[in-house]
Amino acid sequence: FGPLANTIIEQWEAIGVEVVTEQFEQTGLVQSVIRPRDFEALLFGLDMSRTYDLYPFWHSSQQDDPGLNIAQYANVSVDALLEEARTEQNIVARNETLTKASEIIENERPAIFLFQPNFTYLVSKDVTVVPITNPGRPADRFSNIDDWHTESDSLWPIFQQDI
Repeated sequence: FGPLANTIIEQWEAIGVEVVTEQFEQTGLVQSVIRPRDFEALLFGLDMSRTYDLYPFWHSSQQDDPGLNIAQYANVSVDALLEEARTEQNIVARNETLTKASEIIENERPAIFLFQPNFTYLVSKDVTVVPITNPGRPADRFSNIDDWHTESDSLWPIFQQDI
């Protein structure tokens, strides 16, 4: 995050914010900063899965270690929506509930979402790729690779019957 961190520092200092930074290795960051919630601002990357379970990251019961609500966000309405989404069996209704929770979180800004990386890969034009909607991780782009195919004859000529 070096260049990104430097840009943020420059922007904050330009508006008069005094910035003191510390850089950590992953283990040190988790043990010294995240687990004890010992920070005023944190530049941190998070790899979300495709399940889109927002509960561990935004429910108020997850504010303290070992919970993952590192922003220490608390909102009774969001808590209720996240609880509802976890028990909802209908995927459409579940997604609608999660969208409502996401909108509240986005409007209250307990965290600033800076970017989501794009994962680019090249595939031969002869291969038909079945697209995946919303891959959560780079490896997810291959989660349906068994559905990819090429157009070809299904039988070797020796096995084809003359009609």
